[in-house]
Amino acid sequence: MNLLSKKQKKSQKAKIEPLQSLGIQKESFASVPEMIPCKAILHRSCKTCPLSVFIEAYSNNNLELLGDADPQELQEAWNEILFEWATLLKSEQSEYIFDLSKKISSLHAIIIFIEKACDYLSVQWDEEMAECLRKEGYNPNDIKMTLSLAKRLVFDLDELTAEYSRIVNTTEGKGKSEDEFFEDIAMLSKFVGYRIDTKSTTVKEYASIFNLFLKQSKVQDNG
Repeated sequence: MNLLSKKQKKSQKAKIEPLQSLGIQKESFASVPEMIPCKAILHRSCKTCPLSVFIEAYSNNNLELLGDADPQELQEAWNEILFEWATLLKSEQSEYIFDLSKKISSLHAIIIFIEKACDYLSVQWDEEMAECLRKEGYNPNDIKMTLSLAKRLVFDLDELTAEYSRIVNTTEGKGKSEDEFFEDIAMLSKFVGYRIDTKSTTVKEYASIFNLFLKQSKVQDNG
């Protein structure tokens, strides 16, 4: 009996030793309180709101992912986030929008001039008008090529106009689809050199990246 008792004690000791080697006592497990799930937080700020939640609310009007709250609280929280979003973007985007509008106006004027000049020169030669085309980098003696190049300007104008509308809609809180958001995210991911994860990136972090992109774009344009 003594031998059996010794073997049992030795076996029990062997089972406890791995825990004790980590500084953990077996009895400590009994004292650990049961984990009680806490109530989900309610996002009220761009600092904490994940970008994925923001896109779902912005594009699909689904506020439930903001947190556990009644519809009125969810709407109030969303209004706070939207106000902060507009504040975060407005400064940089206002300047960028102004620059875009100037580019669009200038490009539109050049396209109209080229088309009208080519129409006129194809019927009657005018040296002064031809010189104006040369200053813009076009050959007045080759009307077909000049019009072909002008079509590229139309394409550039369409791109600038689309970008202008997208940014204005974002700043003013107008509708923006998920696809449009993900187009921006793809563009910004390329800009920063890594994939922007919508679940781990907060709205404020996203806005900071967007503003930095706009600032760099403005520097390049002015350069």
